[in-house]
Amino acid sequence: KEHDQVVQNTLYKMYPNAVVCSELINTRQIAQLFQESEEQALKEEIKKIEQEIDQTLTDELRNLVSDFIQARKKMVKSESYEEAKKESEKLEDQLLDEKGLMEENIEKIIDYCKRLAVEQEKLQANVEINTNK
Repeated sequence: KEHDQVVQNTLYKMYPNAVVCSELINTRQIAQLFQESEEQALKEEIKKIEQEIDQTLTDELRNLVSDFIQARKKMVKSESYEEAKKESEKLEDQLLDEKGLMEENIEKIIDYCKRLAVEQEKLQANVEINTNK
């Protein structure tokens, strides 16, 4: 009871120039920013792959490599692992069937994508550990 009386009798002062309001968070805009940053990061990774194999990829190959990276990420995250594994294997076969790339470079791309997915998973795990402290 005493606590309730103190709370009821406490005076709060508002400064005359203070603006007090709340705004809705534009979650669509936030989601779009995340999407754009992911797309930009993916483009950067593809550029690194091109440097590693010392060859410029066609748009079709870029899309294929991009899909492969996404499939490997899903596989590492264990999100519907079996489905992601099948998708990854399918994309890996498509990469191996490509005529515009030497098999050695295709293997480099595949290895790079696998390493990238594992590194991103480690980074995510570190972020989760640090935010849970």
